[in-house]
Amino acid sequence: MKSIYTRSGILLGLAITVAVFCFILPSAKVSNETGVVLNLPAEIPGLKSELIEMSAKEREWLPDTTRYIKRTYYPEGAQPSGFHSVNVSLIVSGGDERSLHRPSVCMDGQGWSIPSKTVRTLEVDGKQVEIMDLYLKRVSNGQMIEAHYYFFWVGRGISTPSYAKMKGISLWDNFSKNVNHRWAYPGVFLYVNPGAEDPQGNAWARAQHVLKHTIPHFHKGFGAEEEG
Repeated sequence: MKSIYTRSGILLGLAITVAVFCFILPSAKVSNETGVVLNLPAEIPGLKSELIEMSAKEREWLPDTTRYIKRTYYPEGAQPSGFHSVNVSLIVSGGDERSLHRPSVCMDGQGWSIPSKTVRTLEVDGKQVEIMDLYLKRVSNGQMIEAHYYFFWVGRGISTPSYAKMKGISLWDNFSKNVNHRWAYPGVFLYVNPGAEDPQGNAWARAQHVLKHTIPHFHKGFGAEEEG
């Protein structure tokens, strides 16, 4: 019985301590600086693009303060859909970095399963960036469809493929610097072409081509600058 009272006292003390800290610490301010520019080029070598509006479901998932741009890239003469297209999105958090969630949440909501996750390293203009590769599968009309979603998190002066690391940085800077980061995450979605000689390798090669030519346009760490 004594041990129960002791444990209860410890828990009560911890709860009071947390409450005191929440009361005395000021609300963390939001940083107005981001690590990205909300920009995707209209054309890249071998591909043209079309702007895509945010879907109703995306508007439902994301707060009003979230900034967003999305383009679909496709070869000249092809349709902006299907195996040859590559969708690129750039989402920037608004007043609260909690407005951004794991991309896997969206994929689960769209009926995709995620058999594997792989961290890939991409070299762009002599610099390296780590990118999370979600391998996706789902059944549609009796057929198995495969796809990949490549993404990474971008803060001011930092990039990471890890959601846990992004949250850890946010927590530390919130506590130590009284700042909430305005995180962004670029994402690339494409379907696996089953007719390709190496379907999975072909998917990553297409993603690399698009990322290498779009990252310098939006990532400040790779030279992107605000207009004006």
